[in-house]
Parts: sequence; C-alpha cells; structure tokens
Amino acid sequence: MISATGRCRIGFHPLPFFQHGDVGIVAKSGTLSYETVASLTRAGLGQSLVIGMGGDVLPGTDFVDALKVFEHHNETKAIILVGEIGGSAEEKAAEWIKEYRKRDPNTIFPDGTPLP
Repeated sequence: MISATGRCRIGFHPLPFFQHGDVGIVAKSGTLSYETVASLTRAGLGQSLVIGMGGDVLPGTDFVDALKVFEHHNETKAIILVGEIGGSAEEKAAEWIKEYRKRDPNTIFPDGTPLP
C-alpha cells in the first residue's frame, strides 16, 4: 500500500483516516500502517507519505528502501517506522539509520520487547 495523502493511493485502506501533513509512515503491516495513520489523524497530525509494505516472506520493498525514499521526500519532516515480529528487517533499518545519523541528526524512539 502506498498513499501520498490527497494525491495518490495504491492499495486498500480506509480513506477517512488520512489527513495531509508532514509525517511519513513505513510499516511492515498494511493494517498497522493505517492504524498508525488513524492515531496520528486523531491527534491532529497529517501524513506526507505512507508505505505499508507488508510482512511477506519475500518482500518487494524493505524498510531501508522506504527510508531512502523518505530521505529525499522534502514534504516529510518526521518518520514513523512500524515493525512487527519476524525477520531482521528492523535491525537492517536500524543499521541504515545509524549511518544516516552521521549525516543528519535525528531522534529514535524504539518501543517493544523482543521475543525469546
């Protein structure tokens, strides 16, 4: 799922949740992407670009690919990355962000507990 709020929508998601703004979202789950959108919209924060890439075993897009899109997306001022259990995509994204921080400072708030 890709949504540039008010401009383009590819995939399924409930349109009433979306509001134009400057927060980018990339999620491993389509459902978690629009749940995050709904929470932001209720808080009065709009979205610039939303990428719900899904948690398929053979993904076509990963977190790093999406973060590289946001790196050059001038309308995005903040990014929310939503992971889920399984795989190493989140760790790979963390490594990319670590290298990116050397060029452009940012704030990271990891949340959740790894399962044994």
